[in-house]
Amino acid sequence: MLEFLKTKTSPIGLDISGNSVKMLQLQRQTDKIAVIAADEFVLSSENCDDERSAKDAAVAAIKDILARGRFQKREVVSCLPSSKLIIKSLRLDVFEDEEIEKALKSGTIDRIGLKADTHEIRFFSAGSIKQGEDVKNEIILFAIDKEALKSHIDMLESAGLIPVAVDTVPCALFRSLQRSLRRTVD
Repeated sequence: MLEFLKTKTSPIGLDISGNSVKMLQLQRQTDKIAVIAADEFVLSSENCDDERSAKDAAVAAIKDILARGRFQKREVVSCLPSSKLIIKSLRLDVFEDEEIEKALKSGTIDRIGLKADTHEIRFFSAGSIKQGEDVKNEIILFAIDKEALKSHIDMLESAGLIPVAVDTVPCALFRSLQRSLRRTVD
């Protein structure tokens, strides 16, 4: 999970919400992990009337935070905007990742309105589930229009950041809980 901390300083964690831009950077210090930089810029609601002005405001906020000089690197991990994300739950008869990919490409994604050439699609298996007498594999599918993904990455780069990972909010939240809730029952 925290593989990036094998190097001393982590990439910047970036959260862009409707009303603010938050940035956080961690550093390994002997046997502890410490916050070395954290900042927030509150966005003015009048600057976020449409998507273009909201992106411009976010870029300006990121540049302002970076100009303060607290962050040591420009590498960033960012989450995709939830408004652009498509999340679907599917039940399939296949269980291996290669078989799941084949099943998705052979028409399953077309039936739910997605196209492999216009959407970036990722999935993970949530486990087996009984459906009647059958055992199915519950798949959580995440998709985003490739143009929306490109626009998000372009925004990060225009702010002077170097994207090293792009995540989804649900997956990022799950990983943080998975790390902190270590009991089997959790």
